Order: sequence, then C-alpha cells, then structure tokens
Amino acid sequence: MTQQHKARRLFGDGKGNAALTGPGRLLARYILSMVAWRLASAAMVLLVWTGLSLLSGGRLPSPLDALRQLAHFIRPGLPAPGLTPDLSLLTHAGASALRAYGGLVISLFLFLPLGILLGAKRLSYYSTIGVIEFLRSVPAFMLILVLLSLHVTGEWGRMACVVFAVGVLLTDYAASAMRNMPVDRIEILRAMRANPWQIFWKAMWVPLLLNAVLPTLRIGVGVAVIIALVVETLVQPQTGLGVLINAKLGQVNVEGGMALILVAGFLGWVGNFLVSVVSDVLWWVFAGRPLTPARPPAIRQP
Repeated sequence: MTQQHKARRLFGDGKGNAALTGPGRLLARYILSMVAWRLASAAMVLLVWTGLSLLSGGRLPSPLDALRQLAHFIRPGLPAPGLTPDLSLLTHAGASALRAYGGLVISLFLFLPLGILLGAKRLSYYSTIGVIEFLRSVPAFMLILVLLSLHVTGEWGRMACVVFAVGVLLTDYAASAMRNMPVDRIEILRAMRANPWQIFWKAMWVPLLLNAVLPTLRIGVGVAVIIALVVETLVQPQTGLGVLINAKLGQVNVEGGMALILVAGFLGWVGNFLVSVVSDVLWWVFAGRPLTPARPPAIRQP
C-alpha cells in the first residue's frame, strides 16, 4: 500500500503522517470533533429557542426557565410530612432508557436473524413481505391497546411494544438487503473454494451490517424512545419520563414539560451518537472510509 493510500484510508484529517498520528489518536480526535459539532448545533437550537421565547412575549418558556425546572427535577425538595418523596430524574430517565434500549437490543437479537432467514430464499421473502409491509404501516402504539385489552402488564409488556416497533423495521431492512446481495462476490468466493462461513462473513454479513443493520439502528433509536414514552403516557407505570411529562402538562406546567422533553431528546441523542460512532468506525475498518469529512492531504511526489 502506497503512502498516499495509507493517508487516504487512515487519516483525511489534514495531517497525512502515519508516524505522528496513530489510529487511536485519530479515533479520539474524531469523537471530539463529533461532540464539538453536536454542541454547536445545540447552541444554535438554544439561540433560536430564546428568540422565539422573546417574540412570543414569554408565552413560550425560555431555555433558562426549562433549566430551572430541570434542576428541580434533578434534586426534588423534601415533601410535606406524611407524603412520599418524589423520585429523582435519574430514576425516571433510567426506567425510560431501560424500556427503549432494552427493547432495541431484544429486537436486534430476535428479528435480525428472522430478516436474514426470510430474505435468504425468494419464496420465503415474497410470501412474507406483504405481512411485513402491513405491520410497518400499523402504528406501533396500537399494540398498546392490544396489551391493555389482554391485561398484559409489567415491564415485559411495556417493552414488548418497543420490541415490536423496532423488530418490524429490522426484519424489513434485513430481508430486503439479503435480496440485494452482490451475487458476483459470492460466486467469486465459491470459485475460490471458500467455505459457507467465509462466504457469509465476507460477501453477506459485512454488506448487510453496513448497508442495512446500522441505518436501521439509527431509525430504531428514535422509534424506541418515542414508543417507550408513549407507553409510559398511556399505561402510566410508576416511573418513566412519559409519566412525568404527562403529569406536568396535565398541571399546565409548560416549563416542566419542556425540561423533560429536553431530557427525552438527550436520551435519544446518546443512542444516535453511539450508533453514529460505531457505524463510522465499522465503515473505516471494513471499507476504508475516512473517519473525518475533511479531504485527505495531497501527497507530494519526490
């Protein structure tokens, strides 16, 4: 591999010197740049929010008002004598995160293999794709009504809605990606007498992971958080951000509702950020795509 190819594969950061910048340092710089860009975007949102609050004459709570309410949620005051103390915001956010990301992981292990199996054969794919498309068109929160009618309660019942919503997406994307596998690469590996595992890993799993699984997880994070909050709003468990949001909006505490919406957005942001980092790193490893959007440096020829 030439020096120019090494720079294009590993860096794209304006340096182009493999002796000075290793992969570990490059990864750290990449993560810091990702955080910096997102903090800049958050600052822009806060500025726009402040402007809209001023234009509305205070009817829309300002970011400062929401942050004051957020501080109250983080450290709730002492209750009156004889009353139960309020749970901390960390407890409610942890319950929502468990339902959202727990359901996401369960659906990944259950429905990703199902999508691979359905897409592996033409008959199984075309005989089931209509059902999958129908389930995708049904809003996932409709399953909540089914669970309520069947008196299914508990954490597993609440998490089942998230598993269903994300699982249908995974099944659809994985099955469709299997039907679009590069046949020429599979034939080349067969001609080279590769065993079935080598064919699956090199010609099927890596393209499936990069082109179907990772993009689906980006969508699945948002779906999981939204469904978890909807479940908490309708089913009304003891803990969860959806419970708090419903309670504060019912008390016409708009500042408190906005503060909790910020927390819910941060919960989804963390998941999206992690998926983005993992996705870019895997593309870097398997496909040689640079970790940074900067153009690779020009290498002067001797």
